[in-house]
Amino acid sequence: MKVSLLEIWHLIEILGPEKIQQIDLVLGSHELTDVSQKVIAEIKSGNEFDTELLPDLFTNSEIAWQPNEYASHKDCLAGINILKHQCEVQRLAFESTDSEISRFYADLIKNLEIETDKAIEKLSKETAKLSRILGTFRKSIYPLIKFLLEHPANHPQIKFEATLRQDFMAKTLFNEYHVKFSDLINPCWKVWIDEKPPMKPEKKEEIPEPASVEKPEIIKKEKVVTEKEDKPE
Repeated sequence: MKVSLLEIWHLIEILGPEKIQQIDLVLGSHELTDVSQKVIAEIKSGNEFDTELLPDLFTNSEIAWQPNEYASHKDCLAGINILKHQCEVQRLAFESTDSEISRFYADLIKNLEIETDKAIEKLSKETAKLSRILGTFRKSIYPLIKFLLEHPANHPQIKFEATLRQDFMAKTLFNEYHVKFSDLINPCWKVWIDEKPPMKPEKKEEIPEPASVEKPEIIKKEKVVTEKEDKPE
């Protein structure tokens, strides 16, 4: 079953921790699987959460929400490279701390970093359509930003400012990039009760068959037998 971000703690309290077998965090096309209940409890308490995450990765990164400011590939590349750098700084900070909750935040940021890499690769081609690239990029990072925005440990003023930018982000997607409201995916928890999700079958590596080598055609020479002519006596 799917549960909204802020309902997960109430659900665990109602069902009891032993009844829930697995919890996954779904962020659009990205997914953090098998998030422990310990991590989920630490998300609520704000343990090791950096309140500068939302400003660094969204509010102050205008490439993620600002309308009508990025009219060239060069401007877009500069903006996304700055965001990529912020992702790397924050991810490395979390990776330097050996704790489960820090690894969770590092993995979360890594998914945002993946989207910046995709956009950079597309923007490196001058012929690529700018509106399509920015529209796809902002739509892809929407669930990741939404998770940070709804994090219970956010400072109220930081959340207020980020909410204003998120409104700009959504309006820009609708008006300039022709994204539908239904295309924006909210993050959610996928909860497995009583039993774990079925194991995905492993993909068997297909070993290509060796190319058949055509044998050279052997031309057999037929032995010509000449019969001896009968001469009249």
